Amino acid sequence: MIVLLFLGFTGFVFAQNNNIVGQDRPLETDYLEIEGVRPETVGFGVIEYFIYVFNFIIILSGIFALVGLIKGGINYVTSSGDPGKIKKARDQIIATFVGIIILLGSYIMLYNISPQLVILDLITPERVAYEPEYGPSSEVTEDTPFGRIAEIAALLITESEKIKNLTEVLDELVARCSCSNVWSSCLCREGYYGECIGQYCWIGEDSHPCPEWRSIELIQRQLLASRDTIEYYKERLEAELKDLSFEVEQIEEAVFYYEERIRVEHEILDELDGENQIAIINQERLIASLENTLLFLNRELFILKMAELYTEELIALIPQLADEITRLAEFDETLGYSLIDSCWQNVIDGFCDPECSGGCHNDICTPERCSGGNPCAALNTGTIRSLADEIIEKSLDILELWELSRPDPYSPPSYVGDINPYPYQPGEIIDFEGVLNVPYYTQRDPRWANNEYGAGKCPGGGTNTTMGAAGCMPTAGAMVLSYYGQDYGIGMDPWEAAIFASNNCFRTCRQGTYHTFYPAVASYFSQQHPEISLRHKKITPGSGSAQAIINELNQGRPVIVVCNTAVCRPSQNGNHAVVIVGVQEGQYIIWDPEQRQQPGWGPVRVVPVQDIHHSNHTANIHVIY
Repeated sequence: MIVLLFLGFTGFVFAQNNNIVGQDRPLETDYLEIEGVRPETVGFGVIEYFIYVFNFIIILSGIFALVGLIKGGINYVTSSGDPGKIKKARDQIIATFVGIIILLGSYIMLYNISPQLVILDLITPERVAYEPEYGPSSEVTEDTPFGRIAEIAALLITESEKIKNLTEVLDELVARCSCSNVWSSCLCREGYYGECIGQYCWIGEDSHPCPEWRSIELIQRQLLASRDTIEYYKERLEAELKDLSFEVEQIEEAVFYYEERIRVEHEILDELDGENQIAIINQERLIASLENTLLFLNRELFILKMAELYTEELIALIPQLADEITRLAEFDETLGYSLIDSCWQNVIDGFCDPECSGGCHNDICTPERCSGGNPCAALNTGTIRSLADEIIEKSLDILELWELSRPDPYSPPSYVGDINPYPYQPGEIIDFEGVLNVPYYTQRDPRWANNEYGAGKCPGGGTNTTMGAAGCMPTAGAMVLSYYGQDYGIGMDPWEAAIFASNNCFRTCRQGTYHTFYPAVASYFSQQHPEISLRHKKITPGSGSAQAIINELNQGRPVIVVCNTAVCRPSQNGNHAVVIVGVQEGQYIIWDPEQRQQPGWGPVRVVPVQDIHHSNHTANIHVIY
């Protein structure tokens, strides 16, 4: 009965499916969903129907088995001791169990032979995304629009050179095409005593105007692949050009900001009291720093605008080259034939002259090779190579601009932020009268500002942050150590000092550095450079510390001070390390590792002597000597 139901059901289903083949309209019957499969449209596939019917039969068999067991049980209970009814009910129950065992046994047997015999799964071909045969990798190594444009320009140079080489080889192969490679067809005019004349030149396996026609067709296919590749590059260039134009707009806004800022700072300088020389020097240096940044931004703006122009010109050249390749490699514009077919057609149309020898009486009328030169039409390969050269030249212009735009290690950053672009090279001696020649470093130097200054090997780890945010103590230490090493041509930069602090557990979990770092790093520096023997001592903040610091300065020893907001850290909270390099008119001259565009903050600052020695202001005073 199950088999009959199966056949009837499948016949009905296929009848439904075959009424209108291939159309995607809804079925008139609303089928139940079984095991995630449900016929809904006329275009429902045959395999899907088989899965649906298979699952339907499994479920139906289970229902029949359950009904059979229930019926057999009822018959057994209501048999009233009648041996015939009891036997009939028992047989029905046994037959149901046997059917279930057979179904399960057959399933298990098929599964053991091969799971694929019982696992019905539709295999859908995976859609393959088109990418040119000779196309570029999708990986991007540069992280700026101009950088990515430069990458594409380099790839276009390679592809354009390849196109030029292919067309040169094509010219050589087509130049060997000739009517002399084709045989003539001859006949005797007016019978046996007539004249032996040529009828036409014929095309065949051994009679071809281009003996290397297969190589010609291969080059045509390679040229078409290169065409697809440069068109792909064009799409990438168009996308990157949009991002580059946005970057140009941002830099134009930054230029306007700095022009206005310089104008305001000049007004502030004009209003300063002429007797406050330190304030005037700091203001002049701030203006110089802003002007340096403006100069850098204008230079970058010029380069990016030129790159924008060159990229637009490059994008315009690519379709011209692609069209010429299509005209050469795919179809002839006039005849509509491919290159090889157009050569054949010219032969058939009578371009070549048939040649015959012999006579029609005593001699044999013999066909010879045809004459007439090269039947292939003139190629446009010269135009293609010319356009390829233009693309190469424009791409080289872009690459030259890219090299010019790449910053040297000490160039100001090309963005507008809260970091004051640095007026001093790292380790430079600041020209300031009456102070120690301590090399200046900043924790916000772009070479290490964004490096993670972490807890290193300390047990339990700690709060990790950047060198620019929490590297004042190693930077101050690097200034002092480099001061003592400059006569020997040696020193230590802030990142070296930070690595030492992190690896030797002097990095705290509160975004700072333990004060024991200073004696340890002085000892380490002396071990690395035996010609210099350095020691460390501390000065206790208080009433006597002012004279103690002045005494150290008089002996040529810079002093590191770690103090709080009111003294060392304008407009900021928390302790901060600075280096005292001199004292003038009751004020300390300070080299500050952290310079920002904020009131009172700069690489060179002054602090009243009495503020440093207030116990509420100063945490520690360190001397390395």
